[in-house]
Amino acid sequence: MSVPLRSEDYLFDHSTAPGNYQPTEVSSPRRKRLSTVVNLPIDQGYPFWLRALVVGQRLSLAVVASTLAATLITYGFTVNVNRQLMLATAKLGVLQTQQKQLTAANAVFKNHLAQVAMTTLQGNTLNPRDVIFLETEEASSPPVSEPPTTSTPSSVAAPLGYPKGY
Repeated sequence: MSVPLRSEDYLFDHSTAPGNYQPTEVSSPRRKRLSTVVNLPIDQGYPFWLRALVVGQRLSLAVVASTLAATLITYGFTVNVNRQLMLATAKLGVLQTQQKQLTAANAVFKNHLAQVAMTTLQGNTLNPRDVIFLETEEASSPPVSEPPTTSTPSSVAAPLGYPKGY
């Protein structure tokens, strides 16, 4: 036996003992109306203004999404550029420090060489084995190439008022 879903569909018989109610089915126009399926009219479409609003909403959603994506890409690019700039600045600082140290070491080395040269010249203790002799390289002449011949008529002379070479 099924349990009634709505109390309106059943009528209880009160003539029996209290507590022993027996539902009795009632045929009513409402029950008949609930059991029939009515076909709804076919949707003829939405009004123009509603379709325009939906299209506008979708377009604005696309614009917002692309703006958000462009903003995130730009933010990532600026953060990356800033990080690279900080690394390059730190590297530049290290290189400048090394340059100062090398310049100072070069000056100290030159001063030391000058002092050694002065002491050896003053003490006249210059020994040939302490001297480094450099041999000069023979100057090799570059291969002579013939200048390209151009066909200029020899009858054209340079203007008389200008010196040669100008």
